[in-house]
Amino acid sequence: MALGLANPAAETYQKALEIQAGDITLILKLATAWLKQSELDRAQPFLAQVLSLEPENAAALTLYGDLLLAQGDAAGAVARYDSAYKLSLTVTALLNLARAYLAAGQPAEAEQRYMEALRRSPYSAEAQLGLGDAYLRLGKREKALESYRQALARSFAGSLRETAARKILELDPGDLRTRSLLAGCLRDRLECDGAIAEYEEVLRLSPGEFEALVGLGDCYNVRDQYDQALDFYRQALASPTTDQQKLSTYARMLTAEQDRVGSQNSLLISGLELLWQRAQTYARLGRCLEGVADLKRIQRADPRFRADEVADLLVALVSCT
Repeated sequence: MALGLANPAAETYQKALEIQAGDITLILKLATAWLKQSELDRAQPFLAQVLSLEPENAAALTLYGDLLLAQGDAAGAVARYDSAYKLSLTVTALLNLARAYLAAGQPAEAEQRYMEALRRSPYSAEAQLGLGDAYLRLGKREKALESYRQALARSFAGSLRETAARKILELDPGDLRTRSLLAGCLRDRLECDGAIAEYEEVLRLSPGEFEALVGLGDCYNVRDQYDQALDFYRQALASPTTDQQKLSTYARMLTAEQDRVGSQNSLLISGLELLWQRAQTYARLGRCLEGVADLKRIQRADPRFRADEVADLLVALVSCT
C-alpha cells in the first residue's frame, strides 16, 4: 500500500514491510503508529488486512475497536472489544469493553464489566474511575464519588490522579484535600496558571492553609517572580506550622533568595536573615551540624551580619557536635 508519510514510526515499519511483506506483527505496528496520530483512514486498511488473514487476532480486534471508538461507532467498538476479550480474557480487554459500553450509552453493562475488572484486579485505578463514570450515568452520585475517591487513592500516574481529582471536585467542590492534590499535580507539571487558580480557591475556602501558601510560593518561584514567591512563603511561616514545615519552607525561601542574586553571588541581607533563623531552629532541635553549616555560610557571605550572635551560637553548636 503506497503511503504519503509524515510519521517517522510508520515510515520505519513500512520500510520493514517492504523486506518482510505480510508480517502480521509489523502490519499491526504500522496500524498502531497511524492510530497514535489519529490517522484513522490510514490505519483501517492495515487492520482489515490482518483480520482477513487472522479473524481471531486479539490485538487486531482491539486496535479495530480503538479505531471505531475514535470514529464514534461505539456499538462497533463493543463488538470488536467483546471478541478480543473472549480471546484474551485479560483485565485490559475487559476495561476496553466497559469503556465502549459506556460510550454506547449502556452504563449498566459498563458497570458489570468494571465490577468484574475490580474483582480480578482490586487495585485498578482505571477500573474505579470507569466505575465512577458508570455510576454517575446511572444517577448513583454517592457511589460515583466513592469510586472516584478510590481511583485517586489507587492511582500513581499523574494523568489518572488529575482526572480522578477533577471528577471528585465536580461532585464535591469543597474537598480541600483533593483540590490541594490537584493543584500539586498541576504545579509538578509546571502548569502554574492552573495550579495558582486551585491554590487560590483553597485559600478562599480555608484562609491561611499552609500547603496552599507554599504551593503558591513554588509556582511564583518557577516563574522567577521571587518577591511574590517569598511573600507567600512568609505567609506560610506565619501560619501554624511544625518544625519540619518550617525547615522545608526555609529551604524554599533560601533557594528563591539565591536564584534572585545568581548562584555565584552572596545572599542579600534578607537571605542571611533566613539562614540565621534556620540555624536557630536547628539549634533548638539539636541538629548541631546543620546549624553550624548555616552559621559558617553567613560568616563567609558577610562577617559583619549579626557578628556577635552568630559567633556565640556557633560556639554553642560546635561544642555539641
